[in-house]
Amino acid sequence: MADSSIVGRLLAGSALALLVTTNVHAAESDTQQNSIETVVVTAEKRVESLQDAPVAVSVINSEQLQRDNVLRADELQYSVPELSFNSGNYSIRGISTQSYSRASENDVAVIVDGIVQGQAWVPENALFDVSRVEVLSGPQGMLFGRNASAGAINIVTNAPDLTRQEFHGHIEYGERAYQVYQGTANVPLNDTMALRVAGFSESETGSITNVFNNSKQGSVSETGGRLRYLWQPNSNFALNVTADYQKKFGSDSAWVVRKATPPMSLFLAACGIVPSSHNYKVCQDGSTKAVSENYGETVQADWTLDGLTLTSLTGDRQFIDIGQGDADSI
Repeated sequence: MADSSIVGRLLAGSALALLVTTNVHAAESDTQQNSIETVVVTAEKRVESLQDAPVAVSVINSEQLQRDNVLRADELQYSVPELSFNSGNYSIRGISTQSYSRASENDVAVIVDGIVQGQAWVPENALFDVSRVEVLSGPQGMLFGRNASAGAINIVTNAPDLTRQEFHGHIEYGERAYQVYQGTANVPLNDTMALRVAGFSESETGSITNVFNNSKQGSVSETGGRLRYLWQPNSNFALNVTADYQKKFGSDSAWVVRKATPPMSLFLAACGIVPSSHNYKVCQDGSTKAVSENYGETVQADWTLDGLTLTSLTGDRQFIDIGQGDADSI
């Protein structure tokens, strides 16, 4: 009887320990569920949780951009499954605009800090000092300033911070003299004003040799910067002024000839080029210059009145594109 009593107490103790352990695990599980990070978006021109936004939107924050090594806007397609980039245009869910007309509108709108980038051919802008990127799938109305039948890419850059100084940079090297330099500085001027300055430089040597002038086709160099100024005299008013500039300079890509018949094969032979699957040489006597500039200014004022926020947003964008190519590759 004594042994049976001891066994009974041990079993009861084991059951109690199992119950306590199960309750602890349940409490830890509840804590983990309650500690899920809230993702904030402005896909509807207001700050709200991603779970509460009644739109199909994918969000890529700055940490994910760094983790995926996304440095250019045309590389966003590697982080968002429904987004792709081809021939200077974005497409969402396979819908895009392919046109040579400057008057045509993109099916995918690109917005930076609330301002639509209006050019028909979207430049592959560098992504530097970005807070998050929101990709909205499906038709969009006039919420961001114009219609977009396929969707929108909303890029939000980091705003100045009144509470701390911040300095950080990024350096990257790769093949064909690939170099990336990025730097950011956040400087509070006083209790009500702050500046945020960010800049970048990116360059790469092309892989195709033009034997006519011993140059590299496809080489590219791009530089740019952004200046943001914040004035917040009180909790009810904030003024944000932004100015940015980007310039891209390079040589246009060339058509590499893998097979040729006379007379083209004769012209290539005169330059010492033999068409083959391993040919990475061209003999172009024409100019292949490609230069683009993209710049603008934005002024945003926010007034908070009785729990409501009135926003005035004014912006101006300029885009210049100069391109020359040698279509016959000789």
